[in-house]
Amino acid sequence: MSTRQIGCSAALISLFAFVLAGCASGNKADKGGDRADRTAAQTSASADEAGTSKAAKMKKMMKKMMKADKSKMPSSKNVEATVTQEEGKVTYWVLPGPRKLDSYFGTKADPKLTATPPENAPKPIKRLIKDLPILLGVPEKGRMYKDGEAWTKKPGPFGNKGVPVEESSLDLTYIDRQSQDKGPPIKTADEVEASIEFTDPQGNAYELVPLLVVQPPIPGYQTQGGVVTDSKHHGTTGTGSPLMPEVYTWGAFWAIANVKINGEVADKKKVMHCMTTETVRDTDYKLAHNDDLPLDKEETIAGQMHHTHCIVLPVTFTPQGPKHEPVKTAFELPNGKKQPFIHIMYENDTLGDGLEWNGPTGEN
Repeated sequence: MSTRQIGCSAALISLFAFVLAGCASGNKADKGGDRADRTAAQTSASADEAGTSKAAKMKKMMKKMMKADKSKMPSSKNVEATVTQEEGKVTYWVLPGPRKLDSYFGTKADPKLTATPPENAPKPIKRLIKDLPILLGVPEKGRMYKDGEAWTKKPGPFGNKGVPVEESSLDLTYIDRQSQDKGPPIKTADEVEASIEFTDPQGNAYELVPLLVVQPPIPGYQTQGGVVTDSKHHGTTGTGSPLMPEVYTWGAFWAIANVKINGEVADKKKVMHCMTTETVRDTDYKLAHNDDLPLDKEETIAGQMHHTHCIVLPVTFTPQGPKHEPVKTAFELPNGKKQPFIHIMYENDTLGDGLEWNGPTGEN
């Protein structure tokens, strides 16, 4: 299905810019159900904006902006890169787990990357980082120390355990036109086309449906228009959670997405991040650290140097701004609770011809 930005809604502008109050969003979709979902979302958003003349004026302005020809938007790239994975190939569902902190997190006496937002950050962003600090780091109170090593106190999406799933498929095209973030978070020339389907370890069928590519307004992030190609992120780059090591990135995107489970929309307007990177999982499915990379090919989980992973974070976009809320999954953990995030990893992906692989070759 294709994520095509053709309008705006009051909700999205208030979510991303936090100073605007009117716009409407829509997307072309290949499936009738998705088109209906988007129509319903537009109707709801229109109700949100009815009430102030300012919202009406902003709606008119933003509609004009978002209907503009993409070719006339700021652009310095023209990359369309497709990654696929056929059904029956190796895919893992990542389980919650603790994460040992890399040396760049500092020491107990001198901690670094403590997830402190800038003073001038908008209030909704400050609240989000307080509730979900892994976006920027780990606060001191969220760390524990054992045998001289620092770990996260709570389990999260960057643990060392995963479970192979029975069914999965991937067809994802990164459309990268911008080389830097510019303007409001939703005003971007970048796009994605995506079909992302898989089951969880208990057999529930999922589909991730990107609705809108965004330039996430997280302090320090530089997402090159919301779609990144042939670059690096995570680690100490300032873009992406530092709990992931710095990785060569063939392609990546950030978006608002809906989550379908067993054919029904289970959750809406969640933060989604997909990336095709150098492989960061070893044969035991341990998540590598900065000093471990690049892995040798024989050290990787599936014997190849790249894989594609998608994460749906516990963040919902609301008219009041981004809100920390668990993702509504169907997968029940041993403690009886549902897993509050989705992290799925396609380990046998195939890169298309749209972009060269300039990452590690496995011959260290």
